[in-house]
Amino acid sequence: MSYSSAKKMTQLRRDRRAKGRCAECGQPSNGGYLCFYHEEKRKQRKNGNHSSPFFRSEWKIKNRRFANVMKDRGIKISDLSIAIGVSDRTVHRWLYENGTPNIKHAIKAAEFLGCELGDVFPEFEEG
Repeated sequence: MSYSSAKKMTQLRRDRRAKGRCAECGQPSNGGYLCFYHEEKRKQRKNGNHSSPFFRSEWKIKNRRFANVMKDRGIKISDLSIAIGVSDRTVHRWLYENGTPNIKHAIKAAEFLGCELGDVFPEFEEG
């Protein structure tokens, strides 16, 4: 989302709240700034009961090799992302969405994990 789009969305949500409507969907709110549905979703997220497929508990690991090496070494997504200079979301994509890193990042990741490139990323396996 570009800066101007984000700014427009912020203004839209402000306008909705001023009119007593849900900031998310524009439906009548229940006295707050969210409708009943979005208020319940917010409470669920706050309590750890996530129903959205974006949350990690509902993702299936696609790159098992990578996940196993990280688990064996006790390395978290945030540790690896900082070490190789990418976002947490990028490492998440490699694990859960079968994303392929560029060769530079793949080499850095393998070095940080202390293993061969093909051990964590099968697409770079020699053979």
